[in-house]
Amino acid sequence: GHTLIENLLEERERNVQITVLCEEPRLAYNRVAMTSYFQHRSAAELSMVNLEWLQEKNVQVIFARATSIKRSHKRVTYQGPRTSGELEYDELVLATGSSPFVPPIPGLDTSIPGIFLYRTIEDMDAIIARAQGSRRAAVIGGGLLGLEAAKALMDLGMETHIIESAPHLMPSQLDTVAGELLKRQVESLGCVVHVKVEISEVLSDETGVQAMRFLQDGAPVHLALDLLIVSCGIRPRDDLARACDLDLGPRGGIQVDGCLRSSDPNIYAVGEVASHDGMVYGLWKP
Repeated sequence: GHTLIENLLEERERNVQITVLCEEPRLAYNRVAMTSYFQHRSAAELSMVNLEWLQEKNVQVIFARATSIKRSHKRVTYQGPRTSGELEYDELVLATGSSPFVPPIPGLDTSIPGIFLYRTIEDMDAIIARAQGSRRAAVIGGGLLGLEAAKALMDLGMETHIIESAPHLMPSQLDTVAGELLKRQVESLGCVVHVKVEISEVLSDETGVQAMRFLQDGAPVHLALDLLIVSCGIRPRDDLARACDLDLGPRGGIQVDGCLRSSDPNIYAVGEVASHDGMVYGLWKP
């Protein structure tokens, strides 16, 4: 969303009034560099913009979540902790991104203490707090983000396990040979890698997550845990589009053409929520 704003403001001939609905409690920040937060612990280091710059460019920011789109009236309703209301638009851009996928595993619930997503600065702060006094952690998911999360946990001084259902790490990017080479490299850093895993359940008590049970190559494993991160891919946040009957892609996401225009000629979609030619790319800068 912020990249789009920068591009729009570069078109000096245009006199565009821009209003941003920002659901998170802070302005745009760089999620790609999220893992670096464990070193510097500064939200400002990840920030892509400040409020003064936006005000200077005459961009209005409302810290609230869009709750519905009234296409026939070209209006968006919103609700925030301190404000609520309705906005009128000429052109609407949906940059709602994606949400982490949580697989339907018995006992896997991110509301349980010690079980975390790896998505926001608030997630990072909660992981850091839980890691104090914890000994063993695991990451469900051996993709790129899962590997980053595992490295962060190791840097926090925890014994770290990666749990991957595929036969090798980074299955979407690597073949079997490359995946095995990567596994050896990760293990050489002191991380324990489990592949070909079928998770049976996650166990918790009143203090939080306690263990995970799974099958590895058919053999049962009971892994005691103090902290668990879920990094199993993403799903486009297309709920607003679904509710107002925009066309969706076959795998979810808002169906767009080559100009990122949706089935409504006045509504566009960019980033991880856009589906082009049936594909949701999940890229930061599409």
